[in-house]
Amino acid sequence: MLVTAFMDDPVMVWFDPQPRARERRLTRLFEHVLEKHLPRGTVWTNDEHSAAAVWVPPGTPVTASDVRFYLSLYADRLPKGLFWALFVESRRPRFPHWLLLYLGVAPERQGRGLGGTLLDAGLARANVDGLPAYLVASSPGSRRLYERHGFRVQREVRLMRGPPVWPMLREAR
Repeated sequence: MLVTAFMDDPVMVWFDPQPRARERRLTRLFEHVLEKHLPRGTVWTNDEHSAAAVWVPPGTPVTASDVRFYLSLYADRLPKGLFWALFVESRRPRFPHWLLLYLGVAPERQGRGLGGTLLDAGLARANVDGLPAYLVASSPGSRRLYERHGFRVQREVRLMRGPPVWPMLREAR
């Protein structure tokens, strides 16, 4: 489901303009992400599995295994991959926070509040911890969704010959 949800995402299209290559890369990406985060209990989905949110709790390290995986995943797109990795890490808050890594809804189920419901669940967890939440919005539509849920744009950044993205923060509540 996450693969289909992200097939038309501007950042994913920027990485892989060809749909078949994009689908292969997204499949590998989400296999890795779910393998890492499902055991932590920070992947939330609805009953039909038509929507999912992947949250990263504060203090979760990026491991050497993660670095090796991402280098292999983007080996043929290394300049873009390195640019994205440096961009993401350089803008991430240095204080404890919850990171919304991915939020996706199956295309045929979008616009029904599923993403917002999962977003609220993660934000409720951040509230229990008294911590802010951070994410990078990759489309104008996702930016509007996150703004409705209390996130504020930190700045707009245009990727190297690519689309704009918006690092966003929601203060602790």
